[in-house]
Amino acid sequence: MIAIFVYIIVSIFIECCVALFKFWLEQRNKK
Repeated sequence: MIAIFVYIIVSIFIECCVALFKFWLEQRNKK
């Protein structure tokens, strides 16, 4: 159960990081 819980948290964390990275790239390209 703990492994599944950790896997879910890591998946959400990675999605957030990817979203922030894409947002940062878009902001950088606009300038």
